[in-house]
Amino acid sequence: LDRSDNEDAFRIYREDMEASIGLAPSDTEMFVDENVACGHTYRYAVVAFNAAGISPLSEMAEVALPACAPVDKPPTLSLTVVPTQVMAGEVFTVTFQADDDLGLRSVSVRGEETGDPILDAGRVFPCAGITCVGVWAIPWTETISGTLTLVSFAVDSSEQESELAQAAVIILPAK
Repeated sequence: LDRSDNEDAFRIYREDMEASIGLAPSDTEMFVDENVACGHTYRYAVVAFNAAGISPLSEMAEVALPACAPVDKPPTLSLTVVPTQVMAGEVFTVTFQADDDLGLRSVSVRGEETGDPILDAGRVFPCAGITCVGVWAIPWTETISGTLTLVSFAVDSSEQESELAQAAVIILPAK
């Protein structure tokens, strides 16, 4: 609060600094300290001055800044297939675990050119919370053999996507 009408300027001091942190012109009602960090508390004092001299140091004013907002990182995701080898007519299971710092929205799992339209179309698993775990049991009815690749990604509450996760299952020839 400016209680004088004859100052030339104000000098602002912060308790943790050895020198003043700024100079404000007369009749200034606000000063912004650009060198602060969230979650910290700072104490300030002000002096007014003119050609006649310097006023006494004001009482300290304390400013407590709120805690830092969490950094919104993309989700992480792991994908596994059990067992890693099957024959036609057998079932393999795809499992995943996704984690996120603020919250997950979904995990998508699909086959990559497997020849099975249901597997290639994939499945979306809705999620809530910071961890999402899912299981998809897939009966393999095709007679072809080879390696099937499955891919997956997680989406968090701010629409960030995880890196693509991959897993493979080997389809053995029928006996």
